[in-house]
This record gives sequence, C-alpha cells and structure tokens, in this order.
Amino acid sequence: SIGLFALLLMFSLSVWERISAILVGMHLSSSPVPEASLAWLFSPANIEFVIAFIALGAVVAAMVFTISVVSLPMLMDHQVDIVTAVMTSLWVVRENPLAMLVWAAAIVLLTGIGIATSFIGLVVIFPVLGHATWHAYRELVQQ
Repeated sequence: SIGLFALLLMFSLSVWERISAILVGMHLSSSPVPEASLAWLFSPANIEFVIAFIALGAVVAAMVFTISVVSLPMLMDHQVDIVTAVMTSLWVVRENPLAMLVWAAAIVLLTGIGIATSFIGLVVIFPVLGHATWHAYRELVQQ
C-alpha cells in the first residue's frame, strides 16, 4: 500500500508538471523562450502568469495535502489499503478544516524557511514535521 501511495504522489507530481507546462505554453504563445531568470519571471509584464501559476500550484498542493495528511502514518501503523488511508485523510480534513489549514500553513512556512537556508534547515525541519505529523495522526484518527 505504501508503494501504491508513492505512485499516487508521483501521479500528482506529473499532473503538476503538465499544468506547469501548459501554463508556460499559454503564457509564451509563439514567443521565443526567454532566458530563465527571476527578474524576467517577476517583471510586471508577467504578474498574471505568476498569480495563475501560484494559484494552480496551491490547488494541486491542497489536493495532495488533503489525501496525504494522515495517509502515510496510517499505512505505517495499520495494515490498511490505500483507499482506506486516503478516505481517512479526507475525513480528517473535512472534520478539522481550521486545524488542517493551520497545519498546512505551518508546513509551507517551515519548508520555506528550510529552503531559504540553502536546504540546510530541512535537516532539522523534516524530522520535526514527521514527528508532529505522527502525533497529529494519533490524535485525529481513533484507534
């Protein structure tokens, strides 16, 4: 089941990659591909593209968060199938929307901090997030 969950996450990644390619293609139309730079990306001429890219990325990220918030801990803790784990994750998010929104924001913020420190901070942040996720799973899912 953990392997199937990994395949589900890989599929989600490929969906995001396709959405990204479509957005870039729509934005550039028949224009030549500019030299990749942050200055070009964040120029005022590209603000609509950046907003659309971030918005659609947030939608995909929210979907992945929703199906996986307690799925992996549940797959590791009990011998359940992937459908049960994903449905439980969906149930947890539906029953605790504010807590899950805060948890998702914390993950984004902490991961951003880890990336901003040249990925060095992730050495500390990922184990802490994993441990906190385990405790959240134990509190949110009745045994």
